[in-house]
Amino acid sequence: KLAGKADGFVWEHYTKEFEIDWEYNKDDPKNLYRPWGFQPGHQIEWTKNLLNVYRYAPQDWMLERAKALFDGAIAHSWDDEHGGMVYGFGPDKKWCDDDKYFWVQGESIAASALLYSATKEEKYLEHYNNLWKYSWKHFIDHE
Repeated sequence: KLAGKADGFVWEHYTKEFEIDWEYNKDDPKNLYRPWGFQPGHQIEWTKNLLNVYRYAPQDWMLERAKALFDGAIAHSWDDEHGGMVYGFGPDKKWCDDDKYFWVQGESIAASALLYSATKEEKYLEHYNNLWKYSWKHFIDHE
């Protein structure tokens, strides 16, 4: 239901009536703990949650929604020039926080592996490899 209110994604902040609060922290989109916008890492976490439930109580909608959340998060947050996923994008799908955090990449590595396992679609294996390459270069201490 919540994704249906926001073009297929789960927004970060809601009113007490569970309506989207489009203005919450709009003037502070890089707020680490209460950011404005869509958080690709959180879309990915929803992907993982759905796939974990799907493993034990599969329903087709779970896999389809998991794929849509992951595919959308990657499409709108992957940095084609430098690699990696940015932290946030707005309703217009433009980046509002171009920082890259380890946990977003890590969650995405796990989700892409789960999606590949569930679907055998090569694109998820490609995302897995691209995310690992980026993480290996930027987040792993090689010494």
